[in-house]
Amino acid sequence: MLRALTTLARSLLTILTAAVLFAFNFELVGIVAFRYLYNPHSAMGHDIALVLHALLSGVLTAWMYRQFFHDHLWRA
Repeated sequence: MLRALTTLARSLLTILTAAVLFAFNFELVGIVAFRYLYNPHSAMGHDIALVLHALLSGVLTAWMYRQFFHDHLWRA
């Protein structure tokens, strides 16, 4: 019973951590990449730029989570 609750708590912390990291990275990518470094071409369209924005944020979130949080949350 205790092991199941521990796994549930770790899973919820993982989801919460990933959500906070994604929100942070979505804003970071939006501010840095799309405001200062990259101006999407008008032919590309707003939807494609938004998908690229979300994908880059997702990749950065996965890297940051794996690099900094995974071992601390899931260490046996």
